Amino acid sequence: MANANNAASHFSLFMPGLYKGHFTAKELKSPSGNKPLTKFTVAEFVESNFLYDFVGGLLNIETYNKTTVGNGIVALLPSVNSDKTTIGRILLDLNKKVKINGEEKSFKDLTEDELYEVTRTELYTAYKKNFDKVRNDFSKLG
Repeated sequence: MANANNAASHFSLFMPGLYKGHFTAKELKSPSGNKPLTKFTVAEFVESNFLYDFVGGLLNIETYNKTTVGNGIVALLPSVNSDKTTIGRILLDLNKKVKINGEEKSFKDLTEDELYEVTRTELYTAYKKNFDKVRNDFSKLG
């Protein structure tokens, strides 16, 4: 069990089951077919990651084989890609539910305002816990 006093312990990102794993790829999908990463333009790279890995992950796919995106499982690029020949991506399950305004709702069903509220609440809680720890440490100094 996570340490409840840890400032980041409540972040949704650390929710069990949200993180589905990671993978690397040497080629990506494009409207003209798959091709090596080194042959992609910046525009194609952004389009591929957004269209196929994120939006594609939100679509319901009957033949989903649990090793790719689809049915709420999306892939995100966790870092900057420059001239690498392989790209690491993380898989997230946006079907996981978060509590918002007293009810549970899956990440993929959150409105823009609700997503901002979840982010605001989690960051507020993290900063408050850190501030309280520092204030408590200073009070012990005398």
